[in-house]
Amino acid sequence: MERLNRDELILIAMNLDYPEILSMCNSHPRNNQAICRNDTFWFNKLRRDFPNYQAYNIDGTHRDIYKKIYGISDIKRKWNLDGSLLDIYNRRQFSLGSDQISIIPETIGNLSNLQYLYLYNNNITKIPESIGNLSNLQTLSLENNQIREVPESIGNLSNLQSLSLDNNQIREIPVTIGNLTNLEYLYLYNNNITEIPESIGNLSNLQSLWLHNNQIREVPESIGNLSNLQVLILSDNQIREVPDSMGNLTNLQDFWLRNNPVREVPESVRNIPGLNFRL
Repeated sequence: MERLNRDELILIAMNLDYPEILSMCNSHPRNNQAICRNDTFWFNKLRRDFPNYQAYNIDGTHRDIYKKIYGISDIKRKWNLDGSLLDIYNRRQFSLGSDQISIIPETIGNLSNLQYLYLYNNNITKIPESIGNLSNLQTLSLENNQIREVPESIGNLSNLQSLSLDNNQIREIPVTIGNLTNLEYLYLYNNNITEIPESIGNLSNLQSLWLHNNQIREVPESIGNLSNLQVLILSDNQIREVPDSMGNLTNLQDFWLRNNPVREVPESVRNIPGLNFRL
């Protein structure tokens, strides 16, 4: 391929898919200059492979646009989706529960219009970092999978209102969870979590927090900052002490603490008006 001239390289690349083009560019600096750093090449490639590319209203260079649309085709293929690429890009909701998928493609972050993502009851083992690019996402439902780790990028989902990660194999809640200030419902029960991060206290709109059947040993003082919390389920953990700050949760209606080695619960908590407390 070193003997080919520039036009011949471009002709070959025009018939390759995106990963093959990147591999070709990485194989030699001359290829990179002639193809990957050539905006005219990407413009022509876009017009040929995705003639309606302007309908996507994607900002960036022609290469950026090509990469994003190609990523949508990757999702379509891996999830066996119906509809055109443009239809998939414009979708506000995906519901692929009950053994339909086993992977979330890294290119999921290209679906910038997505608001509701339901992927429960599957065999998913990993959440890609790119999930944090879904800036319009309001609901993320990943319960009943095989997920072990939650990426730090989850904290970028500034519009998220409901997060369901129960019935997985998660060991740690990332500190960045505290960035989700619009979150109202958080379900993390039936996992292997050992610690609640202090940043949980930043979730000023949180109404319901379910963390039962984990390995949690301590409740952070910051939990008393959750002024809108109505439901707190901490049963079946290893909690020995409840912080006095929980007395500040004046909107709390249900607090379950059964099957924990708790020695005593502060009077300030027991005296919350109308509280349904189960020890």
